[in-house]
Amino acid sequence: MAKENTDSVIRVLHITEAFGGGARTAIQGYAALDMSVEHNLLWNERRQINAATGPDEGLFVYTAALPESHVAALKTVVATIRELEPDVVHAHSSFAGVYGRLAAALTRTPVVYTPHGLSTERKDISKWKRKVFHTAERALSPLTTVFAGCSTHEGSLLRELNPRVPNQVVPNALPDAKVAELPRWADTERASTPTLCFVGRITSPRYPEMACEIAEALEPEGIRCIWAGDGEPELREMVESSGIEVLGWLDREALFDRVASSHVAVHTSRWDGFPMSVLEFRAIGIPTVVSDIPALAECPDEARFDSATSAVKAIHTALENPGSVDWSTVEQTYTEEQQRDSLLSAYESARRRRKR
Repeated sequence: MAKENTDSVIRVLHITEAFGGGARTAIQGYAALDMSVEHNLLWNERRQINAATGPDEGLFVYTAALPESHVAALKTVVATIRELEPDVVHAHSSFAGVYGRLAAALTRTPVVYTPHGLSTERKDISKWKRKVFHTAERALSPLTTVFAGCSTHEGSLLRELNPRVPNQVVPNALPDAKVAELPRWADTERASTPTLCFVGRITSPRYPEMACEIAEALEPEGIRCIWAGDGEPELREMVESSGIEVLGWLDREALFDRVASSHVAVHTSRWDGFPMSVLEFRAIGIPTVVSDIPALAECPDEARFDSATSAVKAIHTALENPGSVDWSTVEQTYTEEQQRDSLLSAYESARRRRKR
């Protein structure tokens, strides 16, 4: 039986098959926002790398696992919608975008879709595979009530995909309360040996090959490189063979202490929505350099790189003049206030369309 609800509270069912890393941070950030929304969660356990990637207690009224089988996952989403009777389904990531939109259509429930990095942007697959993903996204787009891209770039891609679907950019952001808990780079002691830190799951999207090239280029200078995270054994071995020390998965406090005690944070990426780790780096205050990809076009020119050579140049600038790069565009756009207002607008718009 569905829990009793009132018109003043919007009941949302989040669906994700990638509840780890940045997607986990983003979804839990939505749930922590101060607004009249009841959050429920269906998430896929097969992406759980360690206990720290599960949902935090107290954020969601209802949580359940999403089965690994695509057919079983779709049936579970339909059954959960019928049980909870949400006002809005919020589908996160590609496969959940399929389950969520098909199930929402079957149950006549409005659906908000946030890809957190469209598969059509993937650079680790062939052009024909990207075309297949693009065709699938276009075919599913009429089933979407509201697009809610997590960045300016993702919003533009979704608008191009189907201009007829209402489009509300819901920028990734860190909760103000979480920001207040973070260590500050300026107040943290560091070793004399310059240290670069990479953070996150070691996967193809994170472009570990570029990280290896950067580490190898800087090795003669005696610069230490660490990676806080883990991944497939083959990729981890490749990263370690380049001289990067892989720390494995750390709890939140240990992770951010490692970041704050490093000299420069490096985010390598083939494609992205807008990485939560970059927002965490900026909140800590550590000098940051990032891959020059469309999703990160709002980052300052001096902080972006498209090769190991340009990365080394940006890293040298960060080491020599830590406060010389202006990140104000990112820091003023990707805020909790902007996120809260945009997300509530997306949910209200979706719910209104159900009542028509």
